[in-house]
Amino acid sequence: MPRTTAAPRAATLRTTRALSWRFERPLDPDAPFKVVFSGERHFLAALPLTRAALADDGVALVQAPTESLAAAVADAQVVIPFMERLDAAILEAGTDVRLVVQFGVGLEGVDRDACRRLG
Repeated sequence: MPRTTAAPRAATLRTTRALSWRFERPLDPDAPFKVVFSGERHFLAALPLTRAALADDGVALVQAPTESLAAAVADAQVVIPFMERLDAAILEAGTDVRLVVQFGVGLEGVDRDACRRLG
């Protein structure tokens, strides 16, 4: 049976934010949600496609060159390293990072011990 109505994507995002049980400070459903694409060399074709897919959800999608990654991550919830080094110093700068996701395979550039330590 086909669905006759669909929940707005923004409502789905707010619901997802409410499920942030793992963190001492839940996400503020009224605050902007920020995703950081890191680096300037890999998977650049994914940037405009992802930005377009998330535009209706109120998600800020930012591309940060390696040298300014720590500043960009400071208020981000998601970081996509794209084969760039994501070390403890960068992860510690992100006080609200909830997810680090790598396109493709391998996390050799991500300090997984720092991820575990920071939650």
